[in-house]
Amino acid sequence: MQRTRVSIPEMLFYAQLVSSRRMSASFAALLILLFGLSFLCTGCEKRKTGSDAGGAESAREVIVSFGTRNGVRLKPEEVEFLISSVRRRLIKLGFERVEVKAARPRDELLIGFASSPATGAPGELMKQAFSRPGLLDLRRLHPESAALVKSLKLFARVGPEWTVARDQRGGQFVVGWESHLNPRYLGGVKVTRSVSGEGFDVSVILSAQGVLMLDEAKAGMAGGSLALLLDGKVLAAPLPPIAAADRAILVNRGVSEAEARERAFALEAPFVVPLQIKSEGAM
Repeated sequence: MQRTRVSIPEMLFYAQLVSSRRMSASFAALLILLFGLSFLCTGCEKRKTGSDAGGAESAREVIVSFGTRNGVRLKPEEVEFLISSVRRRLIKLGFERVEVKAARPRDELLIGFASSPATGAPGELMKQAFSRPGLLDLRRLHPESAALVKSLKLFARVGPEWTVARDQRGGQFVVGWESHLNPRYLGGVKVTRSVSGEGFDVSVILSAQGVLMLDEAKAGMAGGSLALLLDGKVLAAPLPPIAAADRAILVNRGVSEAEARERAFALEAPFVVPLQIKSEGAM
């Protein structure tokens, strides 16, 4: 049922009309009361509609928790990097006036925002945005990796600095615990159409500091090889040579455009640890 919107001046006009026709005082009062209620209900409906349609427009806050990295709590500089990445992802999605800060206890972040995109509920959008950490890692590949994964007896003889990582197909590799790739060493992400003409390729570009780090890591391994991991999964082992001209590391080859854009979204603002939404509510 559609309500007629009545303004205060219109109410006064109807009151004068009633008086000019010499209607009873009780009937006139009743008529004015009905128009007044209509006016108030219209205002309430408008405020409710504005609140519902733009629940995204009211200030909101979300608390997210994060864990450890290889069993060790994040350093202050790593927490700051995580805060920066969270903010960049949300702004890119369309959240406005985003504020992210560390909360107590140490393993939580408080995210505040004034409005969110109209494409979905804020909590669901954040879950999608946080679903992929996008953390690239370079680790030393054990020279006897192929033999070690076939024998638990042999693997038991290697030191505690080694662990087993898997690729997307379930293949196993023995890699070192130590990471040789800090997210700050990445200079950008590139999405291009695949050379084969089918699908798209995703590459990350190393910064000048990243190239120096890579050279130092290789020199320290006395000719050893590196394995490239993404979110704990092995992408390449050993890592193919990196062209000095473009300093690019190929992450995905021949994927769909949607998959390439989603991967690039995560890689441009990587998380050093996964995030999980703990609670959400109005500010």
